[in-house]
Amino acid sequence: MPFNPHAYFSINWESTKENLRDLMVGRISPEVLAEAMFVTPRTIRNWLNDPERPISLETLVLLSKFFDADLRDILVFQKPLPVTAQTLEELRSAELSQHHSPFPL
Repeated sequence: MPFNPHAYFSINWESTKENLRDLMVGRISPEVLAEAMFVTPRTIRNWLNDPERPISLETLVLLSKFFDADLRDILVFQKPLPVTAQTLEELRSAELSQHHSPFPL
């Protein structure tokens, strides 16, 4: 199995979107937020309900400013996998296979 850095440093979108929904509850409707963010209400619903659709970092920063919330209180990262000697070797191999320099490392 090839090394996948996203398995170590990825965002848990389901939990991140749950945090965003929690910020909205009782404070703002998707329609009002859409108007404030210059997007359509459908875009807001997609952000909130589609687990396969990530939200851009720029948008998350704007949302954190809009709600006066720390970005770290919105974003939830996957629990990283433990780094072992094997995963470090896989990372080195992946880096070497992507390196196209005519000069040896």
